[in-house]
Amino acid sequence: MPAALAVRDADAYAALRTHLRDRLEDRTYAVARDLVAVLGAARELEADLRAATSLALLSTVTDVRAQLTALVHDGVAGEVGAARLPHVVRYLRAARHRLAKAAGDPGRDQSLAWQVAEVQEAYDDAVRAARAAAPDATREERLAEVRWMLQELRVSLFAQQLGTAQPVSVKRIRNALAG
Repeated sequence: MPAALAVRDADAYAALRTHLRDRLEDRTYAVARDLVAVLGAARELEADLRAATSLALLSTVTDVRAQLTALVHDGVAGEVGAARLPHVVRYLRAARHRLAKAAGDPGRDQSLAWQVAEVQEAYDDAVRAARAAAPDATREERLAEVRWMLQELRVSLFAQQLGTAQPVSVKRIRNALAG
C-alpha cells in the first residue's frame, strides 16, 4: 500500500483501486480454493475415521480425531493463515495414510505415535509455561513454529511419501523447544 500514499488525484486513485481489486480477487480465489481443499480432505478423513471400527485401532483413531479437531475448526483460515492451508491438506492426507497403514500393523503405529506423544507433551508443557510467563514475542514465534513442526513430524513418521516442508525430527523439535 505504499503507492496509496502517492494518491493525489482521481486518476491515481482509480489506478490504485483497480490494481488492488485485481490482486485481491486473485488472492481471495486462491485462499478459497485452498480452504475448499482443506475441508474436502477433512471430510475424507472423517469418513475414514467413521469406517475404522477395529478395537486395535482405537488409540490411533482417537489420536487422529484429536489431530483433525486441532487442524480444522471454525476460523481455521484466519488462525493458520493462507500460506499454511496447503500444508494442512497434506497433514490431513498423512493422517488418512496413517489410518490405512495402522490397520495392517497397529503395533508399528503405536511405536511411532509414542514418539509424537512424547514431544507433543513437551510442547504442551512449554505452551502452559509461556501462558504463565510474561509475554515474549520470540518465544511465541518459536512455539508457533514448533506447533507446525509437530505436524511435519507426523507426516515424516506416518506418510513419508508425502514429504515434509522442512527437515524435522524429535531432536530438532526438542532443540526448538529448548531455544
